[in-house]
Amino acid sequence: MDFPYWIKKRVIINSKFNEIQDAIEKLNLNTVCYSAKCPNRFECFSRAHLSFLILGNVCTRTCAFCGIKNSLPEKIDIDEPERISYAVSVLDIKYIVITSVTRDDLPDGGAEQFYKTVLAVRKTNPTTRIEVLIPDFRGKPKYLSHIIESNPDVIAYNIETVKSLYRRVRPNSSYERSMRVLSFLSKNSKKCIVKTSIMLGLGEKQEEVLSTIRQLRLTGCRVLVIGQYLKPDRNCLDVKRFIPLGEFKRYSEFAYKMGFKYVLSSPFARSSYLAQNALLKLRG
Repeated sequence: MDFPYWIKKRVIINSKFNEIQDAIEKLNLNTVCYSAKCPNRFECFSRAHLSFLILGNVCTRTCAFCGIKNSLPEKIDIDEPERISYAVSVLDIKYIVITSVTRDDLPDGGAEQFYKTVLAVRKTNPTTRIEVLIPDFRGKPKYLSHIIESNPDVIAYNIETVKSLYRRVRPNSSYERSMRVLSFLSKNSKKCIVKTSIMLGLGEKQEEVLSTIRQLRLTGCRVLVIGQYLKPDRNCLDVKRFIPLGEFKRYSEFAYKMGFKYVLSSPFARSSYLAQNALLKLRG
């Protein structure tokens, strides 16, 4: 399938890009930008925007859309939180995203490592805004609560796709559980902005997208990101359809009508792309 004209992106590389890449390599840190082969990685690094990937870069789940490899998980890196905090300091990063692979092998799913990383960054970078993009922690309230206790500015958990495609797209996850996770976060994290994201182009129907947007708003989630799925790896699912720009606009209008406070809906929109804009709009 040929890419339409709107699925083309100019690569931006500047001195900041090189500075960030060098620092990440020297500090032995992972980013989801590179591990998941995000199409925005060059632009984001050049703007000093990056999403740290904690708990290794090997996932215990087999989501069919994701470019991150899955195999035997790595040991927890106990110094990782401090190295991330140091990187934020030396690179003078004002807004960071902390995310992880899914670690079903760990009793807490890695919640404690999230907690330690947020606190480490806060300690040495008190003015830096922090967003965490979390796995579902198997829907366990205890571990979701531990994330809330770390007091990030934004908590993101991605629904990813519509209900009918879940078994094929996220075989180790559940649509219903994902909705429960978002409901729990919205109900129990009054100080944090709750955010989610959905990919299009996997074979979903337009009415399914609208229904999903409606259900997401009912969870209490306030920020929604809608983007085009792009195949990151030959082993991942094929793109079924490229979504026209006008359709992205209609979904955005519908989401605002449903009560979302901030919506980013465009082909290259990703959960962590221009992530600081939602916080700026909602809190200034």
